[in-house]
Amino acid sequence: MEKPLISLEEETLNAYIDRDDVGVYVTYLLANHGPADSVTFGFPVDATPETLYTPNGYDYVLGSSLTDFRVEDGGKAAPIEKTITKPIGADERPAGLDPKILLVRRWSLMTLKFEAGKKKHLTVSYKVRCLARDEGFERDTLWKYGLRTFLYTFHPAATWGNGRVVNLDVSVSTSWLRQNDLPPVTGLAPPGSSDDAGKIRWTFHDQDLAKLPDLTFSYDPSLLYQEAQIKRNLLDPEHVKALIVSSTLPAQGSFHYGKESMRDNDLRTAWVEGVKGPGIGATITFEPKDAYVTEIALLNGFVSNEALYYDNARIKKLRVEMECGEGAEESERHPTSEIILPDRPYKAFNPRYPFASVDWIVQHPSGNGFIDKVKLTILEVYPGRKYEDTSITELYLCGFGR
Repeated sequence: MEKPLISLEEETLNAYIDRDDVGVYVTYLLANHGPADSVTFGFPVDATPETLYTPNGYDYVLGSSLTDFRVEDGGKAAPIEKTITKPIGADERPAGLDPKILLVRRWSLMTLKFEAGKKKHLTVSYKVRCLARDEGFERDTLWKYGLRTFLYTFHPAATWGNGRVVNLDVSVSTSWLRQNDLPPVTGLAPPGSSDDAGKIRWTFHDQDLAKLPDLTFSYDPSLLYQEAQIKRNLLDPEHVKALIVSSTLPAQGSFHYGKESMRDNDLRTAWVEGVKGPGIGATITFEPKDAYVTEIALLNGFVSNEALYYDNARIKKLRVEMECGEGAEESERHPTSEIILPDRPYKAFNPRYPFASVDWIVQHPSGNGFIDKVKLTILEVYPGRKYEDTSITELYLCGFGR
């Protein structure tokens, strides 16, 4: 479709991030400089399809990848007459997009009528699932979450008039990322300017749309999703039959440092060993009960606040001894390992996403049998700047009940 007598006076694109989706609202102001006319208009959306097999081959169905698609012509709904969906070639894919992600473009076609010498507004709105690839199974604790990538192409609008737009305003709201304390968008093209409200803006005048790069950006929600996935797999306290520590720092007034502080899901409390010196040789022993343990993690140190974190010692080297029973091969019944825990700076700790700062000391494949007993021994510490005591804020067990 090329209509040299119908010019694109204005295009306004407003988009917003909403979890895995981006909502889009586009408004065009079109001016007919000729006689009354009917035009076949096509609007493209790039998305990952739900691929279905049919007797004639593969049929690309967007399904939940594209929702709430609506076109309004002068304030009235414009019926979609036909859709065409085709794969996007390698030369049109965003740079760096995972090659395993299938990308298609769906064209929605409709007829628009223009009165002689008149202007009209055309709006298109929809929600599109971002391009992404995650790896993991339902019971897995540690999923691999891919970047979410959004793509919008300006080029098809170049068929109006002389291919230029008088005024083009674009904005993308990233408030969802800010509200969830997630990293800002990356890979932004073309470059835009961000305001204090987290909205990215672009303004173009007399722009040749055929030469304007596609609008594309990526964002990473993995902190939010991984936190939720781990919480789903956490074992309740009832699945620990015995939790034994070799020593505990005596209570000081209303402050208690007992072993129960490691299993209370409270970042303000911690177990603190009670031997003289930095706690070398101190042990923690526990037995799972009626559960299959797949992962064990520690939130190392006293993370309640920055002063306590640095004033107290943190584990540097840890011995992990396990006794595995039902389902374990004889050679795998008593695995032992020694691991070095990183010296994490406190500023990297985010209380909203504590699991981003844990140390996974055990990752137990499902084929290695049930863990009957675990013993942790402190071998080396990062010394505290004020106290010798070594602390652990939380001991996490992930898995599922028998």
